[in-house]
Amino acid sequence: MTRILIEASNVQRRYRTGGTDVHALRGVSLRIHEGEFVAIVGASGSGKSTLLHLLGAVDAPDSGKVLFDGNDISGLTDAQATLLRLHRVGLVFQRFYLMPTLSALENVALPMAEAGVPTTERRTRAQQLLSFVGLGERASHRPTQLSGGEQQRVAVARALANKPALLLADEPTGELDAATGKALIELLQSLNADGLTCVLVTHDPALAQSARRVITMRDGQIVSDTPVAEHVVVPTAGDEQTANAASQPASQPASQPASQPVSQPASQSASHPSSPQPSSKSAATAPVEVTRRPSLTPADADAAFGAKE
Repeated sequence: MTRILIEASNVQRRYRTGGTDVHALRGVSLRIHEGEFVAIVGASGSGKSTLLHLLGAVDAPDSGKVLFDGNDISGLTDAQATLLRLHRVGLVFQRFYLMPTLSALENVALPMAEAGVPTTERRTRAQQLLSFVGLGERASHRPTQLSGGEQQRVAVARALANKPALLLADEPTGELDAATGKALIELLQSLNADGLTCVLVTHDPALAQSARRVITMRDGQIVSDTPVAEHVVVPTAGDEQTANAASQPASQPASQPASQPVSQPASQSASHPSSPQPSSKSAATAPVEVTRRPSLTPADADAAFGAKE
């Protein structure tokens, strides 16, 4: 078993809304190991986004502890939490949150600028990351010149800018159509295969089943935590023909067209022209470091867990 990267222990979170206490989390405990791909599912109001925010130091619990790489992050100051997120956690949201006046490359480079990465280095890495997510030729485009799927992939590239140990995504396919959602799922699987720990909140069954572990929440508690036997990508309507061919037995009639091999998986269907997708070939010829070991350097540890102000 790999090391524990993030751990929540009996965390509780309450909000005051209209004079009423809302119990968003009721004593939640879980461990996520380095290299896992976890989907958190549940109805609206079940507490899944609140839990994600605690894991990423976006919010803090009222009680209980959250440990990141063995360090308690439950009581960090705002400045310390910001540094932790900047260096160790990549965040992807449903609504992208790209800067509209900046190009795709400038949006991806922004976290590196905040981290003090030299200009030449951050522009080079931003271009590499855009190429990795299939948008190398759109580096100069602003968000309004990109499709929803392209904007979300820019957001993923931005989340990878500082080589995080943990990628957190809140409903990343919520604003996407089926085809671009499927492309994003394949991208997240590729990142996880490269060693990046991924935790996602989703209502999307295809995205949940693409993970290796599914946690179900209800009324602020975890009601099930189950492994997924293998990555599954649910085909879109345009892929049904390919998927049906893949599922037919090897003894089917010889009249089947040679261009549709029996063993072809659905994930090998043709790319959508309007939504270029990352390929393993391009990743192999131009490798990009997407993550680094979760252990903090002494400088990171001093910045994130030093004496509180």
